[in-house]
Amino acid sequence: MRKVILNLAVSFDGFIEGPGGEVDWCIMEDDMDFGAFLDRVDTVLYGRVSYDAWGNYQPGDDAPEAEKSMWRHLHTMDK
Repeated sequence: MRKVILNLAVSFDGFIEGPGGEVDWCIMEDDMDFGAFLDRVDTVLYGRVSYDAWGNYQPGDDAPEAEKSMWRHLHTMDK
């Protein structure tokens, strides 16, 4: 049997995004080792709106290499 892992960023007051749809409040710490977490994942489940926003997202050329690497890794997974 496979495990299901829920990874959800929610503010203390229960919101996932700001009033304008922004998610800039959600900051990953450098010592979080998100890459190690992603190594344990093979499938990402999105809702329709999240998939439209993030399912094929590509960071800009000026994005940090860690962010580009994370998105490359995410896009190798089944969706």
